[in-house]
Amino acid sequence: MKKVIALLLIAVLALGLVACGNEPAAPAAPADPAAPAAPADPAAPAAPAEEEKEFVKMNLAYATFLQDFAPSAGIYENVQAKLDEKMGGAIQITPYTSGSLLGQNDIFDGVISGVADIGFVQCSALADRLNVTLLLEQAGLYYTGSTSASYVMRDYLNELMPEELEDVIVLAVTNTAPNSILSTTPIHTVEDLKGLQIRASGAAADAVAALGGTPVSLTMGEIYEGLRSGLVDGAWFLPSAVGSNKLHEVAGYQVIVPIGGACQLVVMNKDVFYSMPEHQQELFMEIWDEVFEEFIAVYVEDYSSDRHTGTVEGIVALEELSYLEGEELDRWLELTSGIVEEYAAELDAKGLNGTEALALARELCDKYNAIYPASISYNAHFMWREGAELR
Repeated sequence: MKKVIALLLIAVLALGLVACGNEPAAPAAPADPAAPAAPADPAAPAAPAEEEKEFVKMNLAYATFLQDFAPSAGIYENVQAKLDEKMGGAIQITPYTSGSLLGQNDIFDGVISGVADIGFVQCSALADRLNVTLLLEQAGLYYTGSTSASYVMRDYLNELMPEELEDVIVLAVTNTAPNSILSTTPIHTVEDLKGLQIRASGAAADAVAALGGTPVSLTMGEIYEGLRSGLVDGAWFLPSAVGSNKLHEVAGYQVIVPIGGACQLVVMNKDVFYSMPEHQQELFMEIWDEVFEEFIAVYVEDYSSDRHTGTVEGIVALEELSYLEGEELDRWLELTSGIVEEYAAELDAKGLNGTEALALARELCDKYNAIYPASISYNAHFMWREGAELR
């Protein structure tokens, strides 16, 4: 009997142990959020690098009416250097200078039609088409120099995006300022200018007339003979043109006139531009933006360049170089101030929002003249003074 009871007790204990073994396991303790992650296996292979993007190979024809030794030739040379660096030579620019591919008046349409892929355009050659752009050339706007004027032009076109430029890709802009009058007799005041025959075209012709002179239309190539023969008493243009065209040989007096500007565009055929993949388009535009900042906006005033050798030689050979300032400058600006107002009104009449465009231009002039107060006139005057001491 005792054995039976003992066996029953053993059986009950065994059943209890089995029941305990069937209870659910306790949940695992949560991971410590502050605990550091396990280090990566240094032997594990690295993620594959992104494949290098490919560039379409292109040979782009660049048309310009300027000579290959002109300072502006540095534009395409600087762009090419950056293309070689950042695109491995995929894009080559072939320059056609001195109008060898397209004449000055034909470059804009030649780029649109595909005769040239890129072109350097003198805006005044398209006075009947680039109406909004050419407001920036009008007398009544004051620029301290080409750097200020070029930044004004860049922001002005980016803000307005005029319809007149919708058939091309604008790669870069340049606005050369101030202007000057080279003459056979000294011009220091408005009275000195009255009655003189002055070569001037476009917006400059209106300024000369407002100041009492008589504008005469001559091409740049005709100015030398016009001054030598007495056909004209003077010529209105960018100061640096004196040396590059050897005009100091036939006229010895130059006055810097900070009135208006001279606008140029570098434009590209749209079909050619969009034939590049998007990543190449973006890099291409980045390169042009860099060249604008590093060269285009400053090259006119950088007389240290070898390309300005002729400019320097011409300036220091002058009998006299002066510049308008103070009350006399105010007189010239007052006499010409209405020209840009009239131009803006003409744009309004054409439905081109001239009033808005003029307000923006003046706002940008104030902004960039304050940032870049130094003028080419002071550089040129300093060189003439130093040159005079050496003569």
